[in-house]
Amino acid sequence: MTPEQWARVTEVFNAALAQDASRRAAFVADTAAGDEQVRSEVERLLEADLRATDFIEHPAAATLSSGRVISHYEIGHILGSGGMGRVYAARDIELGREVALKVASLDSHDAQARLRREAQHASRLSHPHICHIYDVGRDDGQLFIVMELVEGRSLADVIREGPLSIANATKYSIEIADALAHAHERGVTHRDLKSTNVMITARGAKVLDFGLARMLDTHQIDALSQSQRSLTAEGMIAGTLPYMAPELLRGARGDQRADIWALGVLLYEMVGGRRPFTGGTGFELSAAILHQPPETLPAIVPAPIAAIIQRCLAKDPGDRYQQAAAVHAALEEMKAVSGLPRIRVPAIPKRLTVAVLLLLA
Repeated sequence: MTPEQWARVTEVFNAALAQDASRRAAFVADTAAGDEQVRSEVERLLEADLRATDFIEHPAAATLSSGRVISHYEIGHILGSGGMGRVYAARDIELGREVALKVASLDSHDAQARLRREAQHASRLSHPHICHIYDVGRDDGQLFIVMELVEGRSLADVIREGPLSIANATKYSIEIADALAHAHERGVTHRDLKSTNVMITARGAKVLDFGLARMLDTHQIDALSQSQRSLTAEGMIAGTLPYMAPELLRGARGDQRADIWALGVLLYEMVGGRRPFTGGTGFELSAAILHQPPETLPAIVPAPIAAIIQRCLAKDPGDRYQQAAAVHAALEEMKAVSGLPRIRVPAIPKRLTVAVLLLLA
């Protein structure tokens, strides 16, 4: 589709949304008469927008009462909830340790089986910068996942205070890239890497939710990316779509290079204090990711970091780093050449458990 056709699609689509739902089909047929490609694309986008409304507004999640015991885990207070389920503070009675327990909201047997397999694969990961999954089980037919309770602040919260220093951004990026490399070498991709899924602890960055990303099919990805609903009002879209690689928005399954794209978005956010692609709606944001270059970084960002980000954010997966280990090596080389100073990680409040927001986008 040419840029002119895409502009026409945008125009007709936005005009159709302003019509009463019962009149949209006729409006599109009349307005786009003579251009079958524009008409069919607008109709597809309207259908996706309708699916997005249903997908966002009907999350299901079980509710557990404090003090209830599941297997050998005593449920504590709720830490948060979202499209993937509810997360609770819990205590492992047998081992006497504090954990995070997530009750998944997936209601189909196949979806729970897939999530269980992913959790089992991710539980084999052992890395200082990856949140560890301890256990997977079922209670009354409901899947639950038990993981390390990480204390710290989400990277999203840190970025809200402004751009990180180059030294901090480099340190955390190296740690995240190393975590990705460890997982990728073992056949585990993250699929939902974002700033709310990275915790900043007293020991550095820790990546959460490996392998447990929401399993979106092609139609659901379409619904997210083509939604005209406000991103500021829809936390799930705002928390996921800005990190989706172009190939995912086009409906491809994606591989570890989609994680590398998301890493590029994170690095951009850390040094730039904002995201590389913006838009007021899912439609506008996905168009920017698919067709526009990243917004210009502040002049203070060193050229070597900008070059690493640019390669991570290549539209074509073949033009990106092909392995997370290569990103890690590039960051380490840049750090060695630039002679960045050692940094001191700020103290983390003892009981701050923002950690488990990992699963809630």
